[in-house]
Amino acid sequence: KHVVLMLCTDGDQLGRKGSAAQDFVDSVVALSKLPVKIIVRLYTDDDRIIDFFNRLDSKLTDIEVLDDYFGEAMEVYLHNPWLTYGLGLHRLREAGLTSDFVGELDERCFSIEDIHRFCEEFFTGGEVADLPHPNNWDAFISSLATILSNEKQQWNPIKRRQTAWIDIKKLEKMFGRRRRTTSPQKSQYSGAGVGRREALSSEASGGDSNSDDVSLEQVIQRWSHQPPDYKKLNSMQDLLVNMPMLFPPTNTTVDSHEYFSKWKCLSREAFTGESEELNSLLKRAARRSKLFLHPDKLPKDLTKSQTILFQAIWDVVQEQEMKTLR
Repeated sequence: KHVVLMLCTDGDQLGRKGSAAQDFVDSVVALSKLPVKIIVRLYTDDDRIIDFFNRLDSKLTDIEVLDDYFGEAMEVYLHNPWLTYGLGLHRLREAGLTSDFVGELDERCFSIEDIHRFCEEFFTGGEVADLPHPNNWDAFISSLATILSNEKQQWNPIKRRQTAWIDIKKLEKMFGRRRRTTSPQKSQYSGAGVGRREALSSEASGGDSNSDDVSLEQVIQRWSHQPPDYKKLNSMQDLLVNMPMLFPPTNTTVDSHEYFSKWKCLSREAFTGESEELNSLLKRAARRSKLFLHPDKLPKDLTKSQTILFQAIWDVVQEQEMKTLR
């Protein structure tokens, strides 16, 4: 058992260094040692404050920071576009009534095993394991379709219309072909826009298996510009989705650093909508990437090559944003 403490704030003064921010952090840390789950409902567009709370969220396990309904729906969609983030689900999260696992919807791309677990937990309460495992893909999709047929459609704030809780067509596109053409085993595919490490290494090296000869400048160029002449920038969605190819261990031209792991991968399938929807999602994703890449937010102990890498990414994202997201 635990107590849910809900904090509704615009974060005024907390995004700045000073006694108010430190006092707040000390209080939250003290509460986190008790059986207390802290839900922070943010009412601000101030990047400093959003970053302050997101950093706090990443350090403590019993605190969840939520945006307003539409903002949170966009965050979830960027990672898991197969899900309609209904208002009821948002209210449950605001009340602290969902599991920590469900709270990860806005943190990472779910694997197909995660999606199976979510569906069992969300539709059956996790008490009845009557949803076939995705290893039997056709049975899984058929049973999921039956479950959805008995559920009311929900308002989808991204599509701006009523949709089913789960987009089966998008699941099929993201996972179906892979599940049907591989042997039944635990999939390592997470639904992100990038594939396995080996595939990214090949892309980063231009298809040359001897990637030891590839320089950092070449890795950056092949991420940022379109082949074969590498003169035109890649689209914003490609830049954001493929950003992990620049980080270790995929990129062997820079040393590993804990900060690389703080990047939250995006799903390529999140960027397949119409122009207005796509533009809104890209603006959201670009804004988040700039919080991650901003020179003032980077660790002070970066090596020369790591500094060059982050500066190059920052410059490219800034340039493409100015060209396409106005």
